[in-house]
Amino acid sequence: MSNVAIVVPFSTKQNQYIENMKSILEISGYEVASLSLKSYIKFSYKNSIIVCNWLENQTRNKGFVGLLLIFFFLISSKVLGYKIVWVKHNHMSHDLRGKYGEIINKSAMRLIRFFSSFSLCHGYSHSDNNGLQYLPHPRYELINGGVGSLAFISDDLPRRYIVFGRMKRYKKITEFLESIEEVKVILCGKFDEDYLEECMEIVRRRELDVIIVNRFMAQYELDAYIKMSLGVIVTNDGGSAIVSGNVYHALSLGKNVYTVHKQMADELDPNLKGVSVLNDWSKLYQANGKGEQEIMMSVDASISQSKVASHLQEILFADAN
Repeated sequence: MSNVAIVVPFSTKQNQYIENMKSILEISGYEVASLSLKSYIKFSYKNSIIVCNWLENQTRNKGFVGLLLIFFFLISSKVLGYKIVWVKHNHMSHDLRGKYGEIINKSAMRLIRFFSSFSLCHGYSHSDNNGLQYLPHPRYELINGGVGSLAFISDDLPRRYIVFGRMKRYKKITEFLESIEEVKVILCGKFDEDYLEECMEIVRRRELDVIIVNRFMAQYELDAYIKMSLGVIVTNDGGSAIVSGNVYHALSLGKNVYTVHKQMADELDPNLKGVSVLNDWSKLYQANGKGEQEIMMSVDASISQSKVASHLQEILFADAN
């Protein structure tokens, strides 16, 4: 039997990340499995690993009970002979409730790291500054689902910048809307209801040329909108998320990315091209990006599945060499 990697969670509706990482684990020589009582017992004591993503989020809704659940899961995994591989995605989970929520969440992260055989991070600077093992964030694969037949919401999409993904408060979209000048924008993604109202109020008050698409998009549809756009805006300030998957999604499609937050840009693989840091959003209309071919060449050279798998093998199999 080949080495087994139990991946937690095994799937997510939010983006392609988990599927990409499962492919990378398979390239690295692992048989990938989901977490169930059967698999948990079956693959114990067999040099298997458990790859944990966002495990600390258990404390967001369950508080101290969530922390206890994490502790018992980690203890049982070690007793059953698993090596725990933790991928640290965030400084802290999003949408925590007050200081108590932050303290419990950070305690969960410290606990997970203590029990983990490998603590990985996709943030270049954060890994170096916090003693974590750097693993490049994998590229996204283009999903072609019949782009030519899509009914685009706006005929001038090639002249619009796009903001996409879950529209949550931590992404600082209202601050972006209060700052932009002389640009056309489309916001694509599901909003929290109260946050949608705040954004719409700013659009009306400032008479902005902004289209809001308040729904989830299928991957192939979103890819088409990104490809057609003028460029991708990433409004995250790096306060909770270490890296933004939207950056890698955009670059994987050859699109330029614009941000005003140097902290977010510093976490990217230094060999990637196509990310511009602006002084402020009002200068967006003056921005110049890289060519699509130059961006794609840097993506292929730095964060292809084979490149990331090679990095992962160096980390996981270092003890065997």
